[in-house]
Amino acid sequence: MTNNPDYIERTILQLRREYGKDELVAALIKQVSEREIEIGKLKAEIDEANDKVEKIRAKIILERKKKVDVAAEKEIKKEELYVRLEKKYLAKIEENNALRKRNIELLKTNKDIICSYNTLDRKLTEMKKLKQPKND
Repeated sequence: MTNNPDYIERTILQLRREYGKDELVAALIKQVSEREIEIGKLKAEIDEANDKVEKIRAKIILERKKKVDVAAEKEIKKEELYVRLEKKYLAKIEENNALRKRNIELLKTNKDIICSYNTLDRKLTEMKKLKQPKND
């Protein structure tokens, strides 16, 4: 449809010839009302579509956030596990070092005991030899 002024005037003139002035106004008012109702329905559909889009967008954002939260939670758990294992590892190293020191001390004590035993054994053997009568 063109917005040519001649076309509009001819259309209005043609309508006036077919209908009276009051009928023309009533028909135009009816068309305007119908268009307004149609516009209202379309606005409602647009609002409904926008609501659906917002709900979908909110759902997608929530799902993404959940995925990020789950990933972050997994990462935090990994870090916590790493820290716990590192503490256990360091504690085991300290325990191992303490046991090595204790082992060295016990080896020295064992060596001292063996030396003392050998010394006492030699003295005992010498004493036994001295106590035995000589049969010559």
